[in-house]
Amino acid sequence: MSTDLSELEHRLPFAPAATCEPHRRSSVQDLPAIGTESSQDSRNSSRASSPSVRMFTPDKTDTNGSDNSIPMAYLTLDHQLQPLAPCPNSKESMAVFEQHCKMAQEYLKVQTEIALLIQRKKELIDELDQDEKDQQNACRLAQEHKKLLEENKSLSTYYQQCKKQLELIRAQQQKRQGTS
Repeated sequence: MSTDLSELEHRLPFAPAATCEPHRRSSVQDLPAIGTESSQDSRNSSRASSPSVRMFTPDKTDTNGSDNSIPMAYLTLDHQLQPLAPCPNSKESMAVFEQHCKMAQEYLKVQTEIALLIQRKKELIDELDQDEKDQQNACRLAQEHKKLLEENKSLSTYYQQCKKQLELIRAQQQKRQGTS
């Protein structure tokens, strides 16, 4: 399922974490081997994908191919939204990294839900449009039916009048033939 996220112009900013290398911005892709927690209650397995946010199912096997446990989900984020690599010697840095990973996961989940809600909105609008067309068609058919019933009644009345006139004419002709 492909969903247009053009309505989503806003981005959630992530605050940069303090790193050991202040002159170079490192990202999740630069990490050698750091574990992250994955959400077990992910509802993303059947969600849509988009150019800037790709679908993922966070589990322990969803890594970038090496022995580290960096979920591929974080690599699908825009570079500026990816959690920064922590300084392995700093517990605070590792905690910030974990927090950023959780925020990135939540961000992807929310973006996916937004995409699904936009798609559902489009489906509901289409259904509403179809219902309106059906209602207009039903109204038109009801008016046409009413018109045809009135026309049928009018024609039945005219038929009865013509039938009476025919009977009168025949009765008059029989009287003339009977008197002549």
